[in-house]
Amino acid sequence: SLSAGETFKAKVGAVWYRMTKGTRWLQSAISRGQYNSPKGLFYGGAAATWSNQILENIVLRHLSAASRVILIDFHTGLGGYGAAEVITELSPGSSSYEWMTQCWDTRVTNPHVGDAVSPSVNGSLKQGFTELLPNAEVIATSLEFGTYSPPEVLWALRAENFVHHHGGWEYPGAMASKDALKQVFYPQQAEWKAAVWNQGAQVVRRTLACLH
Repeated sequence: SLSAGETFKAKVGAVWYRMTKGTRWLQSAISRGQYNSPKGLFYGGAAATWSNQILENIVLRHLSAASRVILIDFHTGLGGYGAAEVITELSPGSSSYEWMTQCWDTRVTNPHVGDAVSPSVNGSLKQGFTELLPNAEVIATSLEFGTYSPPEVLWALRAENFVHHHGGWEYPGAMASKDALKQVFYPQQAEWKAAVWNQGAQVVRRTLACLH
């Protein structure tokens, strides 16, 4: 089982890394994934997954002839509870960046600038669309909705990952770990759902209006 000693050791390691490297480095080290441990958190895999291949086929089939593509990648888990943040890795000052700020009438954040709740990661959906569509202007963003604190999200991920790879459904805490993971990414409170729906719908409506 995932012992208290192992959990304590992991927490001490995370605190030490944050103290020596900084919070942003710790967040980046966790979020950017790894390719060494198939049973570890955020394992990147050895080949493209079936879902990755299906998405790539859809993009190439339906968007190859487009001159401008708008990607809004919905995410949850980072930021203040129910708060929305528009995150892009486009260069501030570029025409695509200016289009976003004018169309959505909101502050756009950028991991490279250091003002986003998310660190810069390799292999994101935003980067994938840009690489698949070299002849189009790809305006890609993540619309991130906050839930709970980073430690709460991380420990829920770690507990569920252990059950998935080592405990199985017979493990006493299996169902609880699955429920806890769902809760940190999809809170069941009505006010959170309403905040996500209203803010998300606003961004989508403004995008459609700007395309006409």
